[in-house]
Amino acid sequence: MAIQLHPKYHLAFVNRGNTYFSLNKNDEALADYNKAIELKPDYAESYGNRGSVYFQKQQYDLAMADYNKALELKKHYPDAYLNRAVTYSVLGKHELAKADYDAYIATTTDNAKAYYWRGLANRHLKMIPQSLPDFDRAIQLDPKNGEFYLHRSYTHKDLGNTAAAEADVQKAKSLGIKVP
Repeated sequence: MAIQLHPKYHLAFVNRGNTYFSLNKNDEALADYNKAIELKPDYAESYGNRGSVYFQKQQYDLAMADYNKALELKKHYPDAYLNRAVTYSVLGKHELAKADYDAYIATTTDNAKAYYWRGLANRHLKMIPQSLPDFDRAIQLDPKNGEFYLHRSYTHKDLGNTAAAEADVQKAKSLGIKVP
């Protein structure tokens, strides 16, 4: 109805795009974000949201271009940093991912998965001791996620703390994680 009444109101397209995205209707979401960008090309959130659609479609180059554009338009845009970090991680660009996780966590300290993902990036970068506080914080924020315990167990094992590694493996198993 908002679009019918105000067909040049970019936020109506953004909001409908968000609804389509949450319903996993990526093509419809993409069309709405494209229209929002056409109507207001300096609105960072349209690019950030469209980047998430491209990520879902595994079009990572397009996702990166949109996250970069969103951050060009809005330097302090935590969600764009987080989404770009996840994309870098998928692409195996762990140093760049870590930098974006750092930027996100500097402003948003209550997202357990962000700490977990940064911990994984640190492990990929062979920065094993730095990953432990991230897994600790992820577990503090979400103590029922077995993946967090499993990956912290790997870190404890790498640091030579076998007892702590075993305790985390047992906790991960108790939370339904299949442990290799």
